[in-house]
Amino acid sequence: MRWTDREIEGQEFHDLRLEAMVNCRLVKCDLRGARLSELETIGCTFDECNFAGANLSSSKHKGSSFLNCDLSGADFFGAGLEHSRMVGTKFGDAVLTAARIAGGDWSYAVLRMQNLDRFDMREMKLESADMYGCSLIEADLRDSILTKANLQHAKLRKADLRGAEVSGIDFRNVDIKGARMTVDQACVFAMSFGIVLE
Repeated sequence: MRWTDREIEGQEFHDLRLEAMVNCRLVKCDLRGARLSELETIGCTFDECNFAGANLSSSKHKGSSFLNCDLSGADFFGAGLEHSRMVGTKFGDAVLTAARIAGGDWSYAVLRMQNLDRFDMREMKLESADMYGCSLIEADLRDSILTKANLQHAKLRKADLRGAEVSGIDFRNVDIKGARMTVDQACVFAMSFGIVLE
């Protein structure tokens, strides 16, 4: 089944089976536990929708938006997210293993404790994202926007931060051993510890 140019609000779709969605908008819809593996979306918007426990493995999303959605426990194994907006979305216990991310706006997203080791997160907007306890070992964060992101207890060992915007980040309690950064970024890091640079 394929949906095109649909706008739906407040509906339940627990048993939904879809292959593709193009230019659709779903608002406050309940898709908990829906089996949507291999679903392809293009230019779709999901606003305040509940995808808790949904199976989205191997799905592909191009230019789509998940705004303030609940993806708790959702399965995104092997999914592709190309220039998608995940603003304010909750990823509690979601499976992101082998997912591929290409750019996009993930500001205010809740990614607490996620394993994002070796993820390519170049040029992503992660402003004020909650990344508490995330594992970002060897992640590529070049030219990303991390302004005011919560990285407390995150692991950034050997991550590449060159060109990333890191203002407003408290680097105390962040494992950053071996990370690559510019001199300007190192100054921000030093200021987190109260070091006065002259």
